[in-house]
Amino acid sequence: GGGGGGGGGGGGSGGGGGGGGGDGTGAPLDLTDVEIILGKGEDVTTVSSPSELMIRTLSALPVVEQDRIGFTALMDKSKASGEEALEADLRSLWEVRQLELEEAMAATEESADFLAALIKTLKSHVDSNRADDETVLDALNGLEDHLSDMDMARDFHDALGGWPSLTNLLLPTQSLQVRAAAALVMGTAVKNQDEFQGWILEPVALSLSTDTTSEEHMHEEAALALLTHMLVKGCTTTTTTNQNGTTTSVTLCNEPTLEESDPVGALAMRKKALYAIASGIRQNPHTQSLFLSLDGLSRLEHAADAEAEFAASDKHKKRPDHSSLWQLSPPPTSPP
Repeated sequence: GGGGGGGGGGGGSGGGGGGGGGDGTGAPLDLTDVEIILGKGEDVTTVSSPSELMIRTLSALPVVEQDRIGFTALMDKSKASGEEALEADLRSLWEVRQLELEEAMAATEESADFLAALIKTLKSHVDSNRADDETVLDALNGLEDHLSDMDMARDFHDALGGWPSLTNLLLPTQSLQVRAAAALVMGTAVKNQDEFQGWILEPVALSLSTDTTSEEHMHEEAALALLTHMLVKGCTTTTTTNQNGTTTSVTLCNEPTLEESDPVGALAMRKKALYAIASGIRQNPHTQSLFLSLDGLSRLEHAADAEAEFAASDKHKKRPDHSSLWQLSPPPTSPP
C-alpha cells in the first residue's frame, strides 16, 4: 500500500491532501506538502491539476488494487464515454485509499506494540528466573502465531531486539515446556529463509549460574548450540573463541530428574528443538557447518537413543498414543 502511494510522489503527504475535500463540496486539494516526482520526459505543466495527480497516483497501484477500489471501472467508463473522469469520483476513490493507508499504518503500529509487550514478558521471565511459566507460555504462543509473518519476524529480531530473550528461554534453567515453546517460536521465525537462518548463528549473552556459587557470569552462545544441546539427555560442553582470541567453555546439563519425572515432556522438547534446527540449517551451508562442528550428528543419535529407551519402557506402554520424535502427528490407532 505504501509503495503505491510513493509511486504517486509521496503517498503519506497525499493522505493529508485527501482530507481537505472530505466534506464532498469539491474544495481544492491541499497539495502544499506533496512532492511530485516527474517521470522521464515530463515537466511541471504535465501534472498540474488534482485530477491528473490522483489519476497518476492511482495508476501506479498494482492492477489488482486498481480493480478492487473501482479505479479500473471508472477509467474504462471514462474511455467509453469519451469524457474525462469527474474530479468528484476520483476524489471519492482517493479518500477511500488514504483511509485504508491510515488504517494499515495504525495496524502496523499496533502489531509493533503487541510484539514489544510480548518481548517484555520474555525478558521479565528470564530476569526473574522462571517466575511464572503460564504467563511466558501464553506470550510464546502469541509470538509463534505472529512470527509466521515474515515482516513481523524481521521486526521482532531487527527493530525490537527480541532474539536474545527468546534464546535465553532455551537454557536448561527453564522448564521443559518453556524450552519446547521457545524452540517452536524460533523454528517458525527462521522458517527455512536464508535471510533469517543466520540468526541462529548470532552469539547471544547468556546469564548462567556457576556450579559452586549462585553468582552469575556472562557467556555468549549461539541459539543453534542451545538447540543441539536440547537433543542430549545429559550434559554437553561447547567452546567458543571471541574476537580477542580468548577461549571459553561452558557445560550445560539437562536435569535428570526432569527426564525421569516427565519423559514425554522431554521428548516433546526434543521434537521442537529438532524442528527449529531443521528450519535453521535446511539448504544453508553456513548453519550446517556450525551444526556439524557442534557434533550435531552425534547429538541426533543421543535423541534417537532417548526415544528408543522411552519406547521400550513401561511409561511408553501407558501412553500408546504418544508420537515418536520423528513423527509430525500421532500414529493411527489401527492399521489402515
